[in-house]
Parts: sequence; structure tokens; C-alpha cells
Amino acid sequence: MDSLRPQYGRMTEDEVARHERGINRVAWAGGIGVSIVTAVLLGSLVATQADHVWQYAIYSLLGGVPLSYGLFSHFVIGRMQATLLHRYQSQLIIQLAEMQDMASRDELTGLYNRRYFYDFIQNELGKARVSKEPLALLVMDIDGLKGINDEYGHGVGDIIIANFGKVILKHTRNRDVPARLGG
Repeated sequence: MDSLRPQYGRMTEDEVARHERGINRVAWAGGIGVSIVTAVLLGSLVATQADHVWQYAIYSLLGGVPLSYGLFSHFVIGRMQATLLHRYQSQLIIQLAEMQDMASRDELTGLYNRRYFYDFIQNELGKARVSKEPLALLVMDIDGLKGINDEYGHGVGDIIIANFGKVILKHTRNRDVPARLGG
């Protein structure tokens, strides 16, 4: 199944719907074909072999077995397709949420990035204007970071920034939006 993912991952919704309609057409054609063959065989069997009334009933019941199997199989396959669809939808939703989180966070600090912050602050400023409620904004800067980078290297500076980000995350509330705006 995984080998099919890249092929289907590039398909548009229209292409997926077209493939699904094709699969359903094949399934229905197969069911109709089985029904026709069963009816023809049952008709010829009844016409040539049935001598007693009870044989008509038994032949009819036997003819219903493939039809019942076909209907049952169609139902089971439909449920399996629905289950797989829901599973893949759930996986896609989780992956989308992860991608959105990755796109909105700074990878070094784990804080929100500049783009997310500007979108968020615009929204919050609009709400604050309408509600006339106060809005707090705290901006911090690490003094002397350029000197640390120059003397000890950017790796050490990155460690300082990453640890500072962890401290900020540890001391903010869930509804706060700590973000890294610097380079």
C-alpha cells in the first residue's frame, strides 16, 4: 500500500473521484454479471432438471447463494473503503497540523516565528480595538550576542538563543504567543 502513496499523493480530488467512480462501476458490473450468469444457469437448471416442486425451491435458494455473497462482499468492501478513507483522512489532518506547526515555529527555539506572530498580533489588535480591552506586548533582546558569536562562534550563540527560548516557553501561559522576531 505504501508503494501506491506517491502515485496517489500527486492526484487531484477530481482524479481520485474519477478513480473511485471507475472502481464502483467495475464492482457493479461484476455484481450484475454474477446475477445474470446465476439467473441463466438457474433458469436452465430449473427448466431441464426440476421434476418436483421442492426442487424449484432448492434451486432458487442455491441460486441466491452467489447473489447473497456478492451483496455481502460489496457491503464489506464498501465498509473497508470507508474505514481506510477515515484512517487516511485522520493521518492527513494530523500531518497538516504538524506541517502548520512547523511552518509557524522557529526551529531553533520552538517559539513562534515572525510570520505567525505578525498574523496573530494583527488579529489581536483588531479584537482589542473592538472590545476596548488592553493588550500587552513584551519585547526582549539579548544584549551582547554579536560579541559572543564573534568570540565563541555561532554554535554557542545558537545554544544561548535556544536555551533562552526554552526559558520563555516554560514561563508563558498557554494563551500567550511567545515568538522569535530576530534573525
